[in-house]
Amino acid sequence: SIFAPYRSSSKYFGPVFKLRRSSDGDTQDFYSDGSGNLYTTISGTTTTVTSWLSSLSLTAYVVTWYDQSGAGRNATQSTTGNQPKLNVGGRFVDFKTSAYLNLPYTVLPTGDLPYSFVTQFRSINNNIGGVFGVGGQAANMCICLRRGGTQLTSYWYSNDYTYGTY
Repeated sequence: SIFAPYRSSSKYFGPVFKLRRSSDGDTQDFYSDGSGNLYTTISGTTTTVTSWLSSLSLTAYVVTWYDQSGAGRNATQSTTGNQPKLNVGGRFVDFKTSAYLNLPYTVLPTGDLPYSFVTQFRSINNNIGGVFGVGGQAANMCICLRRGGTQLTSYWYSNDYTYGTY
């Protein structure tokens, strides 16, 4: 799966996000041009996300972050209170507080098959929290990359391995 707040490939023509407007709950798919600007169509000549919000004082919440690999493994959140915010000016998704997106089971391989993921996070406003996780809350059933203080931790539910600082 490929998730980016912009169109990551010139071969991808689908939407990047389905956003929910804070003022009325209306949802809309948004497409990205080559510069990362978001529009209601791929042509880049229609309504911008800023115009759709009416002003930057309104908030856009991410309902769906579309998988740009073409596999259709989209990240979703139907519970409005858990939807992350799209920072329109900074062009990033803000996962503060209890916000998260659900990924389909097929995003990561099962067993001992290798996989990779790349993530970037900006300011950390608290001391602990997951950056990426999969599984359930039982011993050795959840793997998560999380932050704890100034360190990153590979968390295998009750069996932590700490590495690096940020």
